[in-house]
Amino acid sequence: MRVGARSTRAGAADVLNALPPVVVGLVVAALSFLGLGAAPDSPEWGAVLADSLAYVERAPWTIIAPATGLVLLALVVALVRVTRTSS
Repeated sequence: MRVGARSTRAGAADVLNALPPVVVGLVVAALSFLGLGAAPDSPEWGAVLADSLAYVERAPWTIIAPATGLVLLALVVALVRVTRTSS
């Protein structure tokens, strides 16, 4: 916690400090989903999600699993960053 700052203000500052890597990761995944990312054969979260759209009616877990992984990864990165900056 920051010295002299109110707890809510310090908490908000910590959360805002955690956002940049999460936003970058989500933007990279979004660009890959749109086909604007790395090479098509590279395993990226967005590319995996885009490929699984063709099978979503027959096998919905093909899109649920990578989407859940992406969300969990973003949350873990944010939590690790918040805990490292607040100590």
